[in-house]
Amino acid sequence: MCGIVGFLGTCPALEIIVQALKGLEYRGYDSSGVALIEHGRLLRHRAVGTLDQLMKVLPETTKSTLGIGHTRWATHGAPEERNAHPQVSHGIAVVHNGIIENFSELKAQLLKQGYAFESETDTEVVAHFIHQHYSKSKNVEEVFSKVLKELEGSFALAIILEDHPNHIFIARKGISPLAIGRSAKGISLCSDTLSLVGIADELSYIEDGVWGDLSLEGIKIFDENQISQSIEFVPHPLGKDSLGRGEFSHYMLKEMYEQPDIVLKEGTQTLDIPKELSKALHITLIGCGSAFYAAWGGKYYLEQLANRIVTLELASEFHYRNPVVQDGVTIAVSQSGETADTLKAIQYMEQHGQYTVGMVNVPHSSISRQVHYEILTKAGPEIGVASTKAFTAQLLCLLKISMNLMQDSVRKQKILKGLKQLPLDMQKIFFKVSQLQDIAQHLVHSKGIIFLGRGMSYPVALEGALKMSELSYIPGQGFAAGELKHGPLALVDACTPVVVLAPMDQFFEKTVSNIYEVCAREGKVFVITDNAGAEQLAGVPVQDIFVYPSPTTWELHPFLSVLTLQLIAYYTALHKGCSIDQPRNLAKAVTVE
Repeated sequence: MCGIVGFLGTCPALEIIVQALKGLEYRGYDSSGVALIEHGRLLRHRAVGTLDQLMKVLPETTKSTLGIGHTRWATHGAPEERNAHPQVSHGIAVVHNGIIENFSELKAQLLKQGYAFESETDTEVVAHFIHQHYSKSKNVEEVFSKVLKELEGSFALAIILEDHPNHIFIARKGISPLAIGRSAKGISLCSDTLSLVGIADELSYIEDGVWGDLSLEGIKIFDENQISQSIEFVPHPLGKDSLGRGEFSHYMLKEMYEQPDIVLKEGTQTLDIPKELSKALHITLIGCGSAFYAAWGGKYYLEQLANRIVTLELASEFHYRNPVVQDGVTIAVSQSGETADTLKAIQYMEQHGQYTVGMVNVPHSSISRQVHYEILTKAGPEIGVASTKAFTAQLLCLLKISMNLMQDSVRKQKILKGLKQLPLDMQKIFFKVSQLQDIAQHLVHSKGIIFLGRGMSYPVALEGALKMSELSYIPGQGFAAGELKHGPLALVDACTPVVVLAPMDQFFEKTVSNIYEVCAREGKVFVITDNAGAEQLAGVPVQDIFVYPSPTTWELHPFLSVLTLQLIAYYTALHKGCSIDQPRNLAKAVTVE
């Protein structure tokens, strides 16, 4: 979940490293730092907090043409400067993304040999471990073979040594991502290729179990037995215009406003699927966080439209159960394509003979390279930590897969007709943001908020609760409306807002009954519904009703209701003065378990 970068070339490295870190900050913003080699000396600069704090301590000018950088999401040790990367040991600097699982054992050995530790991090253990072995032999090949063989866990490392002032060394083990870039400027490296937009023209994705020696004389990659490995470069898939907020105050706001365009461009486009998926009667959907809730929506689509048997699995719990794997196909959903738990689940399914499909937003990602077949959601770069357009694009892809598999051509045409109208209906929600701002004002001082939905609206309610929790730090709890009397009703009182998704669908009348149950207990109800539903709700004693255009068919309600919930969460957080694009304690891509 941390981010690492590096650069070596013929021009000053610091400006390029900072540029890369800016594109990587959404991966972690507890602290940041850089290490450079200038005139044969190792120089390090670190700061706690966002990258702005690091900028205050960096030198105005430097002639160094080689360096590494890091943004941190704390795993071992509090967000303090002593725990910020790079970590150093006797002229060696290390930046690290991942977790060293045997760091305690290694640290105990190093302490006995006289090494002193300033930090609580597993990364400082790596720095001392490298120095311990390098000081004996001065042989980098032996050292990095030991790194791969003796360090346990999943990690991506970038290392610079004063003794090798024109080289950056790298190592990757497990599922922590790592890529190399190149251009006329020089050679770069990163844990997230978004950081190399405008820096690298070409990328090479480093595989598990290798280390490398990067210099202007060439790029050499080896496995733990010193066998040379070939690498291939591909053009960077993103251009400079893919970044930036434009006229928007936050990336999240920009990304919410991009959602109608995604549906417009991709909604009625043909989606190719593999024959293995077409023939499969049983489909397993796997994801974490928002991707899991999108998969949950996909379960409804695949069951009701395609008549498939669908199993839904939470990736963070899946592979620990050692589940029995049935015949069928697995679809793994991940925005970044780097989600550690999801990648582990894919590997488990493949080991048990499953055909796997990766539904990702980032081409060439770890999941893309692992699965048998890749489906790109084509949402474009999502910088805001709280997912918005990626969720919508995932849901759209799952709907299109279901339409590919369905037999009812008349119903399929009705959905396609609705998809053509859907972008305009989504745009109309933005015309009513003043009402959503008013609802947010009512919610801003709440100690907790309940979200209710039935059918397809249930996973959307869960996603709305997650957005509220992520952005405003107000605990949001999502429940199936039918479960209200099985416990959650005890939470309802005059101080607890209840947001109810009540589209005019086959569950509408039962959902209205739940609204009355909450109102009878003095709960403050905020209803999100469509035009048809609003007509039936006239006279119901609720706090407010937000109305979006009625879609042509029930399958499209989630796209309109989730956009509404995203905006409510955004404005609630804005009223509270919360950090929108960088919520506390979170990072965009969860690359550790």
